[in-house]
Amino acid sequence: LNSEKSMHRKSPELVNEISYENTEWPGQRSRNFQIISSHPDNQSVYSTTENYNIMEHRHNDMHYECMTPCQVTSDSDKEKTIAFLLKELDLLRTSNKKLQQKLAEEDKEQRKLKFKLELQEKETEAKIAENTAGILRYRYLISLIHFTQM
Repeated sequence: LNSEKSMHRKSPELVNEISYENTEWPGQRSRNFQIISSHPDNQSVYSTTENYNIMEHRHNDMHYECMTPCQVTSDSDKEKTIAFLLKELDLLRTSNKKLQQKLAEEDKEQRKLKFKLELQEKETEAKIAENTAGILRYRYLISLIHFTQM
């Protein structure tokens, strides 16, 4: 991906060498371009050869058929990339599982705390109701005592 991005970037170090093939067909001329550029990431120089078929038609219409070296990679590079991506995927899966377990544990702990809080609230309400009932009994007894003394 980096090399593909670097091919599309405009760089002051980009040098184009153009060599023309003398083979011409009616309405078509084939040209080869060699692009030499320094890679921005590692500062090493690399060279690629790209074949362009330029179809010249009447009224200066031009059609380009291009295949960049980024599109034509060797099987070993593809296999290395696939192997790397598979390892990365496995690492991400492992990390994801661990995070899901941690999230499940935290969720379970949060539910426990919420349940404990609800129990404490109910206990508090029960104590308030008990105290209120005790106060009402006390007032009732006092009113009975006061009523009987009259």
